Amino acid sequence: MNQPKGLRGSEGCKILDFIPQKMLSFSWNAPPSIPEIRNKDYKTMVSVFFKSLKDGKTAITLVHHGFLKGEKWIEYHKYFEKAWDIVLNRFKDVTCQ
Repeated sequence: MNQPKGLRGSEGCKILDFIPQKMLSFSWNAPPSIPEIRNKDYKTMVSVFFKSLKDGKTAITLVHHGFLKGEKWIEYHKYFEKAWDIVLNRFKDVTCQ
């Protein structure tokens, strides 16, 4: 992206854990539209689990955790409740070789 520093989606996030073909976990930012949370040092965590299915497909489970309490945190949670559905739906037609 050509966004200026501070507005680049996942900047500053880090991979926390990785098990090949099983799981990926990473820290995650609030979106730039919620600077009250994004500009703090605290990040939430996302864990993505992969399970091979018999038909050659893969089941993906995404867990976004580490939310705190408060009005802005509710806004943050609602934002990603919609965003992760969009992201996961894009994987439905992906074929990997």
